[in-house]
Amino acid sequence: MKKIITIIPRGFFLFCVMLSAMQICPGKAYAYDEDTHYLMTYVLLRSVGFTDKDAILVAAVDQGMDDSPETVANGNVGPVSGIYPNVDEEWIWHALDYKGDMSAAGILARKEQLFNLVFQQSNYRNKLILLGIFLHYQQDTWAHRHHWTLGPLAKWEDNHLSYDSFTTYNTPTGHAKDGHMPDRPPFDPVCALMCLEDGIRYAKKFLLLTGSTVNPFLLDHQPVSANLDPEWKDEREGKYFNQIKLPEETSTPSGLASSYLSRLIHAQINAYTYSKTNLPFPGFQTPNKPDLDSVRKNLQSVCDSFSSQLGAILIPTLEDKTALGLNTMTTAGLLALCNNMIATQANIDSFLRPGDFLFKYMGTDNKTGLPTIGIVFEKLITAGQMVYKAGSGVWNNLVDNEQSAFHKALAKGNPNAVHMGIYLGNGMVAEAYGTSLEGASVTKWGLFAAHNYQSWYVFRPKDTAFARLVTEVADNWSTGRIKYLIPAEAAMTNSWFGPSAKEKALVYANAFSTIGGPPSVSRMFCSQFAIAASQSAALRSYRNPENGIITEGQLDLLPAWLKFDSFSSPVTIYGEWEKSGAFEMFGPIYTQKDPL
Repeated sequence: MKKIITIIPRGFFLFCVMLSAMQICPGKAYAYDEDTHYLMTYVLLRSVGFTDKDAILVAAVDQGMDDSPETVANGNVGPVSGIYPNVDEEWIWHALDYKGDMSAAGILARKEQLFNLVFQQSNYRNKLILLGIFLHYQQDTWAHRHHWTLGPLAKWEDNHLSYDSFTTYNTPTGHAKDGHMPDRPPFDPVCALMCLEDGIRYAKKFLLLTGSTVNPFLLDHQPVSANLDPEWKDEREGKYFNQIKLPEETSTPSGLASSYLSRLIHAQINAYTYSKTNLPFPGFQTPNKPDLDSVRKNLQSVCDSFSSQLGAILIPTLEDKTALGLNTMTTAGLLALCNNMIATQANIDSFLRPGDFLFKYMGTDNKTGLPTIGIVFEKLITAGQMVYKAGSGVWNNLVDNEQSAFHKALAKGNPNAVHMGIYLGNGMVAEAYGTSLEGASVTKWGLFAAHNYQSWYVFRPKDTAFARLVTEVADNWSTGRIKYLIPAEAAMTNSWFGPSAKEKALVYANAFSTIGGPPSVSRMFCSQFAIAASQSAALRSYRNPENGIITEGQLDLLPAWLKFDSFSSPVTIYGEWEKSGAFEMFGPIYTQKDPL
């Protein structure tokens, strides 16, 4: 049979590819737009009884989850912004079922977990921050569910309004089949109202659990059934553009509260325009992305009409949110905050002590404040350790402890233990590092100047005398005289404590008090510096009188966890030290100059 070859014009082919990409992942996969995550969140919080200052912080954090490139569900990876999913962020922060394994029960369990984390914070501002994170997830539980069935005869999903048995959207595609429509209340107005009422329930609980007063207007309000408005006669009305039915007018407190909440959704939907060209529903009336000023004006009008019940509420502008600077949040930073493990300029010395060894984990958050040359050096180490993992039998011995979260990451093929430093106190680290190839050296660096937005695992020596002495050595040596050595071969170096390793250890041991480090050493890389300082401190501390000369015979008296070549890679040292029992280990901590 003769093959028929169809020639497709290149431009048409590219158009088809782009169209397919838009269908699969149409822009950033937000759940509800800014009108819900920011404006409506502010309104519900003020209506319940939050102060203006607290409400705008929580609302800005809520919207910040979509504003921040490191926490948004889609858009910070791949060659085309806004196309490729950030799978971890999708399920951690945006109520998307991880590969369909969580189901509605798993989504709701994580929702409760996030709410409970709020109350594990002792700092009230941190409680508010985590409440904003929670409310984003809570709102996404309503948006990130199947609202319509598929096909030309699409109808409502039977369980689209269920609290606990809805059909989830899953990672990695999210709600791609429905485009941006789940983001927008006209797509499912009753669901949007139920989301609002659910958020109010948690906001009231927050105030009560923190000893604050709930506005009597909503104190006893319970969600009531709602329906679409079948009488709504508007050019926008269609299968995918609907309006909420307002309840009957009443003067009872319960009726007024229900009327207020329904009117908020009604006003929000009225601010939307429509078109018939939105993907993936061409030919149908579908809501466009809303104009926030129009939504704000409509919501303000409803708040004003209920001012006798609510008091004065002035809805903030987009500029008010932007001024708070909540568009640089990161997953690592938020996880650290959730676990009370975020280190800032104000609290760094409550986390770290002089003599702590810091292992940097190179993950997705290397974005701001990390010098380009530092990224290059660290990626060189990562590449070397990947080779080491593939070719060395020692590797399997290092990752056999499945209890270690760090080792689990390495076992999955991500050998990102890329850097070591020795903490000196007051936010300063002695390390082989640099902001330029010419300036890289063994010197003292500020954690928040050179390593802002980074995750660290901490190894704290149990021997406090050793910790004190290694701090002294590191301080003596980190003057900048020793330049940086690019560690191209470090990951593949034999770590055996043989003749070459012992020769280097002798040099280090006898330069304990030398300012600027051993005179014969002109270059070092990060883990080499850490091991050299450790070998020098350990020999001085344990095995030799003050000012004595270390001899080759004394090197065998080093503790076992220091008997390897100083050219060993960070991942080798991590594995050896973890099983040594010589350290208290904790982390990750996350360094961020200002947590917001």
